[in-house]
Amino acid sequence: MPFAANNIILRPLALKRALLIILLLAIAKKRIFNGIDYQMAKGLKFALLVSKGLPNQLKMKVKVDKTKCLGCGLCVSICPLVFELKNNKSQIKEKANLEKSKECIKEAAENCPVQAIKIEK
Repeated sequence: MPFAANNIILRPLALKRALLIILLLAIAKKRIFNGIDYQMAKGLKFALLVSKGLPNQLKMKVKVDKTKCLGCGLCVSICPLVFELKNNKSQIKEKANLEKSKECIKEAAENCPVQAIKIEK
């Protein structure tokens, strides 16, 4: 069952994440829970924003159009930490860290001969 606060609906996992952030903030400031003071209210607002998906807006998404892909392997040679060939088509590795490989992903997309790599922000 979702929790709602200030018109923001949190799923149970997001609520746990928000409460954990609040707890960590409280521990870092060595606060005692006698009530929510101004700093705690700021921490709660930040936690709610984070759990709503603010960091997800910053993450990039990469897709390979398999109908366009020739399987030439140029993207794999440019950015081997992100791309791999399977069944003669390029694909994104399952555990690839896209944020750390932004530059080589952009280079691979720019150099793809058929423009099969799409980057969404």
